[in-house]
Amino acid sequence: MNRLRSTWRIVMLFAAALSAVLLLSSCPNPLPVDLAAQIGDSGAPVITITSPAEDSTYQSTVPVTGRVTDGDGTVQSLVLSVPSAEVYEDLTLADDGSFSCSFSTVGLSSSITITLTATDWNGNESTCF
Repeated sequence: MNRLRSTWRIVMLFAAALSAVLLLSSCPNPLPVDLAAQIGDSGAPVITITSPAEDSTYQSTVPVTGRVTDGDGTVQSLVLSVPSAEVYEDLTLADDGSFSCSFSTVGLSSSITITLTATDWNGNESTCF
């Protein structure tokens, strides 16, 4: 009786394993390699500001340029905010990750803090001041 139960368990385990293999191999749309890499992505994008330089003086318009890269995925969004100037803008990235924009400083008389926030495909976020 015990030998019959052991044999029955082995048969059931084999049947379950075979079903799983058949199910996975018959998938019409296998998971692409780049998508699999993004699923494991835990690194945040890297923001590099090329202009303006830190502690630089400004005129009536401040140009902001730079680049965003993400080693494990795609940059989903980049947001520029300048709270003292009430500027909040979604920026468009070029194919190489570069960006460029400008904002008016008319009416501002103090130092300005520019904040850029980049988010990748997996929601990993980085902020640059």
